[in-house]
Parts: sequence; C-alpha cells; structure tokens
Amino acid sequence: MPNKRLPTTFADNGGGAIHFPGLNAYRFLAAVLVAFVHVEDIRRGLNLTSFSLPLTNDMGGLAVTFFFVLSGFLITYLLLKEKQELGTVVIKKFYWRRALRIWPLYYLIILLSFGLLSNPDIFPAIATVATYQGAPTNLLLHLLLLPNVALILDLQINYANQLWSIGAEEQFYLFWPFVIKYLNRKWQLIIMVMLIVFFIVVQSSIPLMLLYFPNFKTIILYLRSFLIATRISCMAIGGIGAYMLFFHPSTLRTLVSSALVDVIVIIIIIWLVSTKAIEATIPYATHEVFSVLFCYVILSSSTKNKSVLRLKSSKWDRLGQLSYGIYMWHLIIIGLLVCLIKGGIISSVGGINLLIYGGALPLTIMAAWFSYAFVERPFLALKNKFSRIESYSN
Repeated sequence: MPNKRLPTTFADNGGGAIHFPGLNAYRFLAAVLVAFVHVEDIRRGLNLTSFSLPLTNDMGGLAVTFFFVLSGFLITYLLLKEKQELGTVVIKKFYWRRALRIWPLYYLIILLSFGLLSNPDIFPAIATVATYQGAPTNLLLHLLLLPNVALILDLQINYANQLWSIGAEEQFYLFWPFVIKYLNRKWQLIIMVMLIVFFIVVQSSIPLMLLYFPNFKTIILYLRSFLIATRISCMAIGGIGAYMLFFHPSTLRTLVSSALVDVIVIIIIIWLVSTKAIEATIPYATHEVFSVLFCYVILSSSTKNKSVLRLKSSKWDRLGQLSYGIYMWHLIIIGLLVCLIKGGIISSVGGINLLIYGGALPLTIMAAWFSYAFVERPFLALKNKFSRIESYSN
C-alpha cells in the first residue's frame, strides 16, 4: 500500500476530506458545453441558421466523455482510499452514497419530462407523440436506470435525453466496487487495461463482423451502439489515472511536471476537435484517445499547484457544485423556451435568438441552484452518513 501521507500537491494529506482542486471548473464548463450544443440543435430545428455557434454534437459527446473519465478517476481513487483506511470497501454504503447523490434529481427529471413536458394536454406546443408511443417500455427502462438502453432502442423520453450518460455511470458503479474490494492492486490494473482493450478491439472489429456476418447486421449494430452508450473504457482510463496517483505519486509527479506539456495537450485537444483527425483515422478509439488526454488534464489541474490547466477559485467551486443540476435541467429549460417561441410570444428572429442565447444558460443555472439547495443538498446531508472517505470534488 502507498504511504498514507501522499504529497499535498496530490490532493491527499492523509486525513480528513480529500480535495481535488480545479476539477469543479471543468465540470461546470463541460456541462455548459453540453447545454449550448443542445441549444444549437434546437435552433436548427427552428430553422434559425442565420447565425450559430461553432458547436457540433461531437463536442457535446466529448464533454460527456470528460464526465466519464472524471467519474472513473474520482470513484476509483475514493474506493482505493477507503480500502486502504478500512481494509475493505463497504459496498452497501457505496451504493447508498451513489443513490443519494444521483437518484433524487434523476427521478425528478423523469417525472417532469414524462409527466409534464411530454404531455400534449399540458404542453401541446412541445410534446412529442413518440414519448408516449414508447410507453411503458421507455419509462420502465428509465426507472430501472437503463436510459442508455432506451437510447439504443430509440425509446427515449423527450427532455430527458441526457439521462443516458447517468445510466452508463450507474452501471459502472454497479460492479466497480467489487473490482476494488476483492482484487489486489495488480489485478485491479489488469482489469482496467482489459476493459480498454476489449472496447477498442470490439469496436474496431465491427466492420469485419458486418462483412462476414451480414445476417446478424441488426445485432452487430446494436452492439456498436451499446459500446458507445456505455463507454466503460473511458471510465477505466480515469481509473488508471487514479491508480497511478494512488500507488505511484512520484512517477505521476514527473509525468505531469512540465508546463510545456500542459500547453501541448490543450493544443492537441483543440486540433483534434477542430480537424476530426481521430475520427478519420481510428474512429473505433476516438473516445479512448480523448479520454487519455482528458485524464492528463484532470491529473495536472488537480495535483500540480502551478499547472497551466488549473482553474481554481471560489466562484468556480460554487459553479462546479451546480454542474450536475445544469446537465440535468438544461433540456427542460430549453424546452420551456421553445414553448414560448411556438406560442407566438416572441416571433422575430432577433428576439428568438436573444431569448435562447440569453435565457437558456442563466435560467438553467438558476434551476440548478434551486435544485441543489432544495433537492440535492438534503440528500447530500444523508449521503455523508454513509461516507468514511469524503471528497470535496465528488
């Protein structure tokens, strides 16, 4: 086991809550990026193409990939720390912590999206027939924390489309504490590497499967969609980052020590996003390649005091607390704005753009604040009763 007093620059001082500075800023920015990508989707649906932000669905997908890497990093580190401190991982308490953090807002969004915004008797301007046509199967899949399966089967609940990623994380949490609890450090690393290799190999084999097994085309395409809609490989990459930080902090210090490397990593990310170079060369490993780069950003910003990548202030921390709410509420807020537009309250193109661009983010942040204060925080207080190892960034 590693020394209980890791260097303070690596966020673990051997006692009390574990703090990963700088991560809240990236949480907030990723959530906002997803929101603005969906704003652009809505504007295109309203034929407002005279002006648009240079955002694509791929960028929103990469923001979600960042969340997956961050989740894998934080959960793995905290589980490793719990095993070190207690000699085991109390899986029941782990599940309680995750449920109290995720479920209250998750199920509230389902209730509002399915029961209100998708109801043509209440919101005829924005309700979609497909949501109720897919019932009760789509509702059941969401209630069972399988919204990514609903995505694959085209059984989503409108205005709750973002929940697919929450389901993917919940499925990861289902088995990950067993990996940390029952396996030694060698096999923990082997499992993480095997998951990454498995996802890349299977995704790269899809064209060959389609070529040699054309009669199973539908199943193969569902398999590809399932891999994309789970991305456990991305969470495993975050897990490897946590593993390195926990067991090999000195080696990690060397790897992230250069400010020049920080700058190069950001340049590479921007270049890859703008040119789509990965999609053109190794499309079966796009999210894994970005996950490695995102993992570097997470490690550098949270463990290196003078990191070029660190965005640290009390304002970022407060906004980061709202990131889950921003991610969960933004589609409902956008839907309500569209309802106003389709109701004819605002008809000019300029007025509509002003409403969407000027209203979507502030109203989403406001909804996230109320949600955090009155929905999430009471359950977070209960969550602390099940926490032996705490983190300010989780």
